[in-house]
Amino acid sequence: MYLVALVLILKMNTELIFLIALIVVSATILLIIRNFMINEQNKRTSELRMVKKEKTLLMQLQAYERLLVLLERLRPEKLISRNLGSTSKSKTAFQKKLLQNINQEFEHNFSQQLYISSQAWQLVQSAKEDLLKCIHVSASEFKEEVSALEYGNSIIKNFANQEKNTLKLSIEYIKQEARQLL
Repeated sequence: MYLVALVLILKMNTELIFLIALIVVSATILLIIRNFMINEQNKRTSELRMVKKEKTLLMQLQAYERLLVLLERLRPEKLISRNLGSTSKSKTAFQKKLLQNINQEFEHNFSQQLYISSQAWQLVQSAKEDLLKCIHVSASEFKEEVSALEYGNSIIKNFANQEKNTLKLSIEYIKQEARQLL
């Protein structure tokens, strides 16, 4: 009887040992699989972040590039030479054409503010406003009979004589910000 009981106890212990071993091995395998899945998910997330950063960087650089082109196109000498032949010779028509051209250029690049700093965008806006003010001030210096060429030369002269050239400041600031990205 004792022998049967001992055999039963050993048999139960063996089954219990196998059960415990099975649980330990299963738990270990589950932990390994779980850690592998977490590592893979982290790797995918990291890769997606890198791709997103690269795309964002590219979009930011394109925004800086477009705004530099805008500011270069807004330089009075370039703006005037580009619009001088496309309008009548009157001061008012030329002024209207310049203002329209500036506003169109600015509106075309308005969304670029999403990708640059607020300070850079404020400088771009200030450059535009200063140029518009210069155009209006120059217009007030002449009667209607003045030629578009003479009026254009006055704009260039008045813009060059400004104390603070926000156009030049904007260009330098945008270049500086773009360099920081690289």
